Amino acid sequence: MEYRVVTHEAVAELRAQLTHLTNLAFGEYEGAPVVEATPLKQAEDGSLELGALDAEVQGSQARYESDKDCVGFWTDRDEYVTWPAQISRPGVFEVEVTLGHAGSSQDNLYVLSVGDQELTGTVPTTGSWTDFTTVKLGRIEVREAGVVTVQVRPAGKARGPAMNLRQVKLTPAR
Repeated sequence: MEYRVVTHEAVAELRAQLTHLTNLAFGEYEGAPVVEATPLKQAEDGSLELGALDAEVQGSQARYESDKDCVGFWTDRDEYVTWPAQISRPGVFEVEVTLGHAGSSQDNLYVLSVGDQELTGTVPTTGSWTDFTTVKLGRIEVREAGVVTVQVRPAGKARGPAMNLRQVKLTPAR
């Protein structure tokens, strides 16, 4: 049989860790929980797909709609969505956005940013909130490897809901 000598300090540290874990498990922890998003990573081909389910929705009206796999109810112009993205192979990317809009969407503009680069698009009418189309928005350059924030937000004055947003895709430009 083997014996170990354990100091009082080590026992106190283990008790503190156990108390902390118990409080977390049973909801008796003071303060708001902090949730950190894990950055999405580029695929083997260098592309980056950012789906609605993975978006961080900023605001109180817009929300993920699981039945349509999109961010919808986007009626507040101050709301936006973001994704943290890990860029391992920087360069120039073709940007595509998959979205839907049922009504008249003329003059409904949105801005997509990747880090400090921005593109502006116009929301097309797709016929219904459940019909989606993929729009080629343009090119963006990511100059350095690392974590960047991809953001989509309404821009300008708009009529009704901004859009139903399903996906943003970045593909290395050829």
